Amino acid sequence: MDNKDSKRKANSDPDSKSKKNKSYMQKKADKALASMGLEIGMKGFYITGERGRERKCAKEVIFLLDKYKDKLYPQSTEENEAEVEEKEEKSIEDSIQAELLEMKKKRPESVFKPIFTDTECITFIQSPPEFDVVKIAMNIMQDCATTKSKDTRYTSRIVPIEATCKADIQAIEKTVESLAQGYLNKDAPQTTFMIETKVRNNQSVNKDQLIQKVASVFGKYHKVDLKNPKLVILAEVFRGVCVVSILKDFVKLRKYNIISLYTDGFLNKENLAPKAG
Repeated sequence: MDNKDSKRKANSDPDSKSKKNKSYMQKKADKALASMGLEIGMKGFYITGERGRERKCAKEVIFLLDKYKDKLYPQSTEENEAEVEEKEEKSIEDSIQAELLEMKKKRPESVFKPIFTDTECITFIQSPPEFDVVKIAMNIMQDCATTKSKDTRYTSRIVPIEATCKADIQAIEKTVESLAQGYLNKDAPQTTFMIETKVRNNQSVNKDQLIQKVASVFGKYHKVDLKNPKLVILAEVFRGVCVVSILKDFVKLRKYNIISLYTDGFLNKENLAPKAG
């Protein structure tokens, strides 16, 4: 009886419930902190910018991504034609009124969502899975370098993320293999590659071991080139998660640094810095 009474008392104790809720919320907060808000399998971009301007940085990048999403993934021709026909049927007065109402409308909500972290200068942008994030980022960088114009003020880098996985060497290796299936066979044309990796706030992932593991996957079929590789395998660890991409023209596009491309243009073989010494 005493045990039953004590259990009833514990269950009815508001302090006990409060502790349980606090423990649950703390675990949830710890998990979010470890993943920095990222979900396994997510794709998108990680962006860097001015310290203290992370929200402005995310806002201008999302605007830019929307612009290129509309350019690279336009609506169907039938929808556009139907819209034109509908406008032609309206009177001049109705058209003017419709345009004024359209101007007052708020910009539609973006499909790209910011994920803010407590890490200075770094923000993530989540993308719907149907978009090719590498294609979008490459078009932004190429246009910036060739037209010498950019729509950003606070942003430095816009790096595409093709996949997100647990910050574990085996998980990273499997994710790289999955993304690189077209390169990892005897029939694939031989190319050159380099591993680009950073480990932030994680004591369990050894950077050198990670490079060796990923390099061994590609080294069976391709050659290492640390100066001007055709492919860069990007694997960057942020606490408990790792973002992975396989990128072309990484050196030429100055590591997807929009400021450097705007200022100096493409980095080609002719203007590659000579090796030290």
